[in-house]
Amino acid sequence: MKKVFFVSAIVAGFFMSGVGVSAVKAEEYKIDPIGDEIGSEDGRSDLIDPVVAKDGAEDGVNDESSVQPKIRKISDDISLFSLLGAGEWDYLGSSTFKTRSKTFYSGGGDLGIQISQPYIGPGFTWQYKLVEEDPVINDTVSRFTLANQKGTYEVVFNVRSFVDGDNKKAELHLEKLTNPATSVSTKWWD
Repeated sequence: MKKVFFVSAIVAGFFMSGVGVSAVKAEEYKIDPIGDEIGSEDGRSDLIDPVVAKDGAEDGVNDESSVQPKIRKISDDISLFSLLGAGEWDYLGSSTFKTRSKTFYSGGGDLGIQISQPYIGPGFTWQYKLVEEDPVINDTVSRFTLANQKGTYEVVFNVRSFVDGDNKKAELHLEKLTNPATSVSTKWWD
């Protein structure tokens, strides 16, 4: 019995060290296990955004309980259009992605994202995570779920407590946690 346990421990140790080496090589060559380039809009982003890398060590309050996203469907059409008023909102840009949006910079206050997504069949939901990037560890701002319906949704977040660093901005991106084969389009306002 002791021999079986000892041999099992050696085999498990060898296997685990092999997995560790593979993970290091994937990071070293900037690819993920499924072959996407790290840092691309369709791949995982383990690379730090250049602005975030120079942002400094000061972290914000990062109070997730203060975020409380407001979600509403604004159109059955997947064509994006703005209901956010001129003068009240500054347009930050757009991003179409499968797993992760590009990074946007917010001065705090409310952040508005319009998400345009298709209907992809019964039994699916759309789960998202808004992330604030930091030089060392990223912070989850909010997680939310949208119904599997074709259309455009408006999601507004209070991101005041996530402003940090030397640039006094919250560096934000959106991650899609489900349906990685399907693209969604977003427009961002601050």
